[in-house]
Amino acid sequence: MPMSKNNSTPLNPLAQELNDSIKSIAPTVYDLLSEKGTGIYYPSKGIIAQSAEAKEQADPAYNATVGIATDSKGPLSFPSITKYFNTELISPKEIFDYSPTYGQAKLRKLWQEHIRAVNPNVKDQAISMPVVGGGLTHCLSVAGQMFFDAGDTLILPDQIWGNYRLFYTTLNGVTIKQFPFLNREGFNLEGFKTILREEAEAKGEVRLILNFPNNPTGYTPTKKEAQAITETFLELAHQGTKVLVILDEAYYGLFFGDEVQQESLFGSLCNAHENIVTVKICGATKEFFVWGFRIGFITIGTKGRNHERVEELYQALEKKLGGIVRGTVSNCSSAAQNILIKVLEDKSYIQDFKNNFNILAERAERIKEILSDGRYDDVFTPYPFNSGYFMLIKLKEVESEVLRKALLTKEKIGTISTAKYDLRIAFSCLETKDIEHGTPFQIAVWKQIIGIPRGKTLSYGEIAERIGRPQAYRAVGTAVGKNNFGVIVPCHRVLHTGKNKVGKFGGGENIKKLYCTMKGCDLPIEGNIRLYSALSRIKLN
Repeated sequence: MPMSKNNSTPLNPLAQELNDSIKSIAPTVYDLLSEKGTGIYYPSKGIIAQSAEAKEQADPAYNATVGIATDSKGPLSFPSITKYFNTELISPKEIFDYSPTYGQAKLRKLWQEHIRAVNPNVKDQAISMPVVGGGLTHCLSVAGQMFFDAGDTLILPDQIWGNYRLFYTTLNGVTIKQFPFLNREGFNLEGFKTILREEAEAKGEVRLILNFPNNPTGYTPTKKEAQAITETFLELAHQGTKVLVILDEAYYGLFFGDEVQQESLFGSLCNAHENIVTVKICGATKEFFVWGFRIGFITIGTKGRNHERVEELYQALEKKLGGIVRGTVSNCSSAAQNILIKVLEDKSYIQDFKNNFNILAERAERIKEILSDGRYDDVFTPYPFNSGYFMLIKLKEVESEVLRKALLTKEKIGTISTAKYDLRIAFSCLETKDIEHGTPFQIAVWKQIIGIPRGKTLSYGEIAERIGRPQAYRAVGTAVGKNNFGVIVPCHRVLHTGKNKVGKFGGGENIKKLYCTMKGCDLPIEGNIRLYSALSRIKLN
């Protein structure tokens, strides 16, 4: 009896048949399959096959194969649910019926055409027909089961989406190795090359995920960087290294700037070398702004050794992917798939995407304008960002969780702490008018406060002078009091205009005196004397 890859379990004959095809056409693909990947198959000779036969040949009134309830009108659905759909545009059958495990055939074909349309570098290259998954998370998990065994190494940047650890490490026992994603210029090409070469030398293969636009940083490589990444893979492949590249392209298409790589690496890799296997994970979830539809796609591209049998190769891989889908979620939302079919055929979505793209690009540009004058340089450093939904900042003193909680409790602003000093901001959720918080006068005052060096102070009057409103020192004091971002905008460095007064502070004047003294600020004499003894007992961060 045929056995699995590691001779641990007997193989189903259907799985063996698929393995034989894959191994003879593209040995590298077979070698990169996991134990589950070699063992999985699509159950085409069971219930599914019999139901398909009946659908073609049986009288609909007497087709008793599928586990749904029907009458002469179609699915026996609840009117209380159907009323929420426009059945002139989408029928109850399109809403409630099961979809095929692989996904609706028309949708798969349309999505492949969409991939080619937005990636001219794919052109007429041979690629698999996309297999539908239950969102990009599910697609990434399916790819993990297909290509990773416990103990295998997955190479990732140090800036990642946290779910990778959950379904690769926790659920599948994969070991993660990371490289520094960014340097001051952008993508850390040297760190990337180093870790790949080390892994190739140690194991003769590399498996990695590249996520562009990156979550959480919002960075996509430039065209020059993308070319260098492709050349690195080709160098390894020519040396005999087997390379698995999974492209997580959840935020694909949201590239802000001409210098940014505008096309997927899939096009330059999918037929580049027989030792490179490329898996593209993308979907309508974010590309079409329908997050709750949970429709993603898995597409595979590889050169293989036998080009004449490439369609046979892709059919075998699609059956294996279909087997994993069948064994996890069975199939995906029929309503969502049929709506997407209509949208893709309609083509009006192209202008819709451009409209939403322009909105997000404007928000990204506004943030860059605010950051360009250096007002926050003493407080945080923004990571490079040029795409997607997010930006990431590295705080210089305050820990990100402290700031996250302060923003949430004091200003009702939600952010995500991703590391000790890293805070992620989804600018995709912020309207342009709300990006800079506060009135123009308050913002002018806060800019001056941010610019006060450590250990120095300014008075309300001095700030009023600096913003060109010398008589507005009382209003300056009010604006200082409205600042709820003390961890970033250091209002303890602003003192009352009057002699020997420190001014009001949210934590009380004594706390303000203590905080200023700890930070080396110049204070009225009596303030320092009264607090001298406290300094030996209290430490403020």
